Amino acid sequence: MKRAFLVVFLVGILISCTSNEPFSLEVVPGYMESITGQRCVFLVELREDDGSGPVDVTSSVDDAEVVVEYSPVKDDGVAEVTVIPSASALADTVWGDTISGWIKAERGEYRDSLPVTIYVIPGEDGRYEYACQVRDSFVRRLNRDYPNLLIDNSIEWTPTIVRPRILVVSHYLFFSEEWEMWVDWHNTIYPHDWTRMYLRRRGEDMIPCDAFEISSQTEWGDAYEIEHPDSIYR
Repeated sequence: MKRAFLVVFLVGILISCTSNEPFSLEVVPGYMESITGQRCVFLVELREDDGSGPVDVTSSVDDAEVVVEYSPVKDDGVAEVTVIPSASALADTVWGDTISGWIKAERGEYRDSLPVTIYVIPGEDGRYEYACQVRDSFVRRLNRDYPNLLIDNSIEWTPTIVRPRILVVSHYLFFSEEWEMWVDWHNTIYPHDWTRMYLRRRGEDMIPCDAFEISSQTEWGDAYEIEHPDSIYR
């Protein structure tokens, strides 16, 4: 009986010590520019962590809806914090305003946190319909030429505008259960009217794993592989 109690006691100490092991938090990006209703998706990863147990991620941001996914973070996992600025963020200004908050993580008694900032500007999403056309063009070509990716027209996507003030190149993001898909297109004439796309595996990767280009929006030829960027775009 005493031996059993000692074993339970020692296991309890081991679990307690392990659950309090330190780590450091990385959030990408730390700053974004947004219109109201835009989905601002921050990626959260652990650094200097020995994998001693899952870490819970939470967040709070003023004047915004916040959704946390892929938490708790385990091993090399990547959590996502989606911040959606509300109309109240622009209630007292016609030029734009800054909202801020924190992304926090804890394991046992150990905690870490980093600030996030979003500059909210007036504006509306006028890119959605064309962004869907660009996305679907890539999906058809990937389904035909890169079936190993298992991307086809049965996938449901959650859309959001991103980089709303950039005009020469338009940008958009789509999220499925498995993928983050970024598309952008050059607003110019043939033969410089390219469009590009990258893919990132949600819950697993901090950077894209594949990227493709269609050389012209006029001709809409094949999609061919290009070198993927070494960071996400926001």
